[in-house]
Amino acid sequence: MTTYEQNEWLIHLAGRLLKNDSLILSLMAQNPFERRGAPRWIRGEHYRYKFSKPGGNHAAEGKWWIRKRIGTYFPPVNVKGLKKYFKERDWPIHETQ
Repeated sequence: MTTYEQNEWLIHLAGRLLKNDSLILSLMAQNPFERRGAPRWIRGEHYRYKFSKPGGNHAAEGKWWIRKRIGTYFPPVNVKGLKKYFKERDWPIHETQ
């Protein structure tokens, strides 16, 4: 898997989640921030997924995926920390926090 530096769209997504962007949140089945407001920090975690074996214990419990944590994909970021990053790429970021 490539690094987050090679996938700038992930940092853009994180920044927009930090701003509680309704367009980005509309892509999710449910808004995880609905009752709490926008998050102050977001980090990316790296997991490896594989299918569970048909007829195995995981599948019997309805767990079709088995995941293993690899580590941090990108470090915790906040709006203030992303301001310069967004500006360098001409991405809009609105200061409200």
